[in-house]
Amino acid sequence: MDSEYIAFVRDIAEQQVDPQQRAANISNYKAIRARQWGVDSLPPSKILDLVDQDPEMAHTRYLQEFIYDPIVKLLPPADQEKLASASIVALPNRSVNGCSLLCPNGEPLIVIDSGLLSLVSFWYERKAEVQRLSKIKPLSDIVEFNATTYNFLLDNYRSQGTYGYLPPSTETPETLLGWAMLMTTAAEMFVVLHEIGHIIAGHLATSPANAFRLFPSDKPEAAASPAINIYEHPWQAEYQADGIAWLAYQNLWPRHETFAKLAGGSAPILPKQAPLHFFEYMALIETNIPPSGAVPTHPPAAGRLNMLVRVTQQLLKDAELANWGAEILETASHMPRMN
Repeated sequence: MDSEYIAFVRDIAEQQVDPQQRAANISNYKAIRARQWGVDSLPPSKILDLVDQDPEMAHTRYLQEFIYDPIVKLLPPADQEKLASASIVALPNRSVNGCSLLCPNGEPLIVIDSGLLSLVSFWYERKAEVQRLSKIKPLSDIVEFNATTYNFLLDNYRSQGTYGYLPPSTETPETLLGWAMLMTTAAEMFVVLHEIGHIIAGHLATSPANAFRLFPSDKPEAAASPAINIYEHPWQAEYQADGIAWLAYQNLWPRHETFAKLAGGSAPILPKQAPLHFFEYMALIETNIPPSGAVPTHPPAAGRLNMLVRVTQQLLKDAELANWGAEILETASHMPRMN
């Protein structure tokens, strides 16, 4: 692992973050979580330990220990060998998609937006809350609730620095919170698997590497920071990485320790289809936020989702899952444009 280069990139990233605001967000989040679960304070956990010990590295260590490492251990030996020198880091680069690059020593580095982990969790909790509200509130209230959700997410992608915080409801039932956690973890797994797919397929050796400013910011010190060479994969390579990620996900999710525990009490189809719902989130952002000049763009979410439906039909031969994918595609194709 090229630890010096990763530290260099992290130093640039930290220029974007207000430590006091981050600490306040963590405190607010833990308080809301405790009330959701009906306790005075959250019991000790491995994830909370990461946050308390080192908030700057918490997202990276979470991705490494709970998502990335368990995935790699379940891949075929030949793929594990290709990933032997790869690293992963969470940085505030305000991108819905991950990106991949090579460190100066030639080792692959996967970069995932640190805010994505929090924002996707918020997205699914709000979707879960809509299910509760739809039974007791008029349609006009549901529309207003969704608009608040959408605008909060979009404002975060339009801004710089520390991500904002909008507390989730304390009234969402435990079963719906469990659903939201499962969906969030599935999205994290798919994003990581997509970048793994680029490495496995050898795209870092064939795609052009162009200089991009990894952290879009209006701050003079950040604007003057060095550009980072990120691989701008052709759309064909992006579709291939999606296909690799999708097939790998379907093969390994029942054996992924963290995810299998979440999936145990759900309907059998839910963990299978969970990553597809993430494309609704991507479509919302794409519909309202212009493509960023900070990192390369991916194909439209609807096109990627349509491809995965075809893969499900032709390779997985799972008609039920393909039908769910078609319904999700319909939703993703009509995400609202907010004012």
